[in-house]
Amino acid sequence: MRLLGYLLGACVVLAIVRVTMLALAIALTLATVVGVLTKPRETFGLLGLLLVCGAIESYGAALVVGIVALLALVLWADARSKSGED
Repeated sequence: MRLLGYLLGACVVLAIVRVTMLALAIALTLATVVGVLTKPRETFGLLGLLLVCGAIESYGAALVVGIVALLALVLWADARSKSGED
């Protein structure tokens, strides 16, 4: 009987945690929508930064090399267009 009480208590705690996580997800979604409506540049900048940080954590050095190569290509194309070459 005591084991059944512990099991029921654990189920109640897990249900509370589930509802809390759902409320946090809804609050985060609403905060993102409000951020996009009021300050879109900052909000999308933050989302982009979080995306890049997550990708760096997942893919590491390969992503860093790709970003550096892309940046070099953009800088090269910008310098080429300013010098008048086509």
